[in-house]
Order: sequence, then C-alpha cells, then structure tokens
Amino acid sequence: MAQTINIPTRATMWRGSLFYFVFFGGIGSIVPFINVYFSELGLNGRQIGILATFLPLFTVVASPFVSALADSRNQRRRFLQLLSILYGIAIYLLGFTHTFVAILPFFALQAFAVGCIQPLGDGVVTSMARRYRLNFGQMRLWGSIGVASTGIALGALWQRVGFGNMFMAASLIFLLLAFVSQLLDEPTSRREKVQGERPFRTLLQNQSFTILLVIGFLLGISFAMLIVFEGIFAVSLGGGGFLVGLLVGAGAIAEVPSMRLSGSLAERWGYRRTLLLGYTLFGIAVLSYSWVTNPTLLVPVALLRGAGFGLFFPTTLKLVSELAPEAWSATAQAMLTAVSFGLSPLIAGPVGGFILDTWGAASIFTLAGTAVFLSILVLILTYRRLAFN
Repeated sequence: MAQTINIPTRATMWRGSLFYFVFFGGIGSIVPFINVYFSELGLNGRQIGILATFLPLFTVVASPFVSALADSRNQRRRFLQLLSILYGIAIYLLGFTHTFVAILPFFALQAFAVGCIQPLGDGVVTSMARRYRLNFGQMRLWGSIGVASTGIALGALWQRVGFGNMFMAASLIFLLLAFVSQLLDEPTSRREKVQGERPFRTLLQNQSFTILLVIGFLLGISFAMLIVFEGIFAVSLGGGGFLVGLLVGAGAIAEVPSMRLSGSLAERWGYRRTLLLGYTLFGIAVLSYSWVTNPTLLVPVALLRGAGFGLFFPTTLKLVSELAPEAWSATAQAMLTAVSFGLSPLIAGPVGGFILDTWGAASIFTLAGTAVFLSILVLILTYRRLAFN
C-alpha cells in the first residue's frame, strides 16, 4: 500500500518515520530500566506502583484536553516542541533524586509531558499518512526500530556503567525530538468547525470508535503491567540490565515486519481479522510470561508479543484516524491513548504492585493475559457492528 513514488511523498514518509524513531528511541533509553533503577534505590512494589499511576493519570486528565487545545489552535507542532523540552528538563533533574518524596515532582512533570506527546504525534502522523495515502505502519515501525536500538545498546551500556547515566541520554534525545517535531505537517492548514465544536461528544457517538475504546481499555491493562513489571520479573529470574534491554529490543524488532505487513493484511483480510490475529498472538505471549522460569526463554516470548502488537496497534491508530474528522485527529488519538494508556494503567499499576508484593511477578501476567482474551471476546461479540471491514 505504500505509495512513495514521488519525492514530496517520500519526504513526508521519512519525516513521520524520523519522529517515531527519535521519540521511541528516547523512550527505549530509559523507560525499560527506570523501575529497575527505582528498585535498586530501595523503593518497594507499592511505591513503584504509585509512580506507575502518574503517566496514566496525566494521560487521562490532561492529554485529551491538551490535544483538543492544539487541534483548536492548529499548533500541534508547537505543542510537541514545548512538551519535548519539558520532558528533557524534567528527566534530567530526576537523575539527581534518590528518595521517594524527592522523585515525585520530577516524575510527575515527565509523565505529564510524555503522556501528551504520543497522542499529539500520532494525530499528526496518521493525518499525514491519510492525506498522502501512505502506509502508516511503515512510518510507525521506525519507532520500534528506535526502541530496539536504544533498548539493546543502552541496556548493555547501563549494565556496565550504571543506570544513573540514562537520565542525561534521555534528556538529550528529547531535546532532539523538539527539533524533529518542527519537520511534521499540520493536519489542516486552517481551523475547521466540526459539528458545533464538540469533539468528545461527536467522537463518542460513533459506535465503532466507542468499541475500539472498550477494547483499548482491556488491552491497556495488559500492556501497562508489561511495561511496569517485565523488567522486574526478568531480574527476579536472574537476568540483568542487558536482558531487560534485550526483551524490549526483541519485542521491537518483531514489531517491524508486523507493522510493515499490517496495512497489506488489513486490505487483504479486512481490519477485523487483522486485529483478531494481532490480539491472539499478543495474548498467548502475555500468558506465556507466567509460565517461564528460565530468563533466556523470555526472549522468544517477547518476539511473539512484538509480532502481535505490530499487527493490532498501527491498525487501530489508522482506524481511529479514518473514523475521526481530520480537524480533530489529535483529539481522537488522545481519547484512545487516555483509555488505553491512561485509565486502564491507573487500575493495572496499583493492582500489579499489590500482586508483586503478595504473590510474585508471574501472577501479574496471568491477569494481564486474561485481559487480552477478554478484548478478543469483545471483538467477536461486536464483529458485525463495526463500521469497517
């Protein structure tokens, strides 16, 4: 489906790809390791669980409104730049904190910034793909390459020199992201009024969009538990910083071919079958974590997880872009992000922290896998009510 035969379209493809490569490269430099770092500082499972609620909290209460403001002013790139700079400053200062109380304010600032960056970026890039008829998965896969590159390379480095250096690295990468954001296109060249300027009500009246939100909530529970506790689980089995980075890298590498194929599979099989296949692979992988006792076996499980995620995630973002008016593209993506990476992690973080302290990390993934298969059930039950093939 990738139609990149002329130079302007090819340039648009690479601008979107570069944004995802830098953004997720920054994420891969610190997110997989930060909870291991907090654990080494002496924070317990409940404290780590509390910190895990910050990102979803700001994703719910701030991200949709920041995105709606950026949409209404047609200044998405400017907002992306300011948020990237804020994240860079907050994550750098976080490296100088060593107690739970001191960590809280800087962790909150970086959570606010990164929680708003992703849906804004998704709104801009999916609109670029829609306007120029590009395969969005081919742009989004560069985010997986970015995560894999920094996760594996820097995971090995942090194991050798210590996790404290990751704060400076992440800060520099996000300052670079502020520059890269300027290269993106605004979804619209002028403000457009859409159904009385009520974007949230307009979008929620779309039954297919609402069903995607419900499925996103269930998948978000599983994904949040993976993000927060995968590294801790790997270390508990005897792995080190390199294995933590390798798991992120392996999953991201597996996402690349899946994301590249997601567009053509959706055209051949239909969106619903593509989503169903992605959910199934992801669910099997998540449940498999609870059965693994040898840390090296986590790598093939991470590969399967990445393959499933690479199919359903870009397909979902593309569907959201098609279901929403272009003038509210960032708002629609922010609503999905608020549910998937905001509301559900608010539940998953504290519950996962309690399970970790009470029954151990393996039990977390049993619950996470159950949530994925509930999302499959919702898709099957609403299969014929979805307004897409």
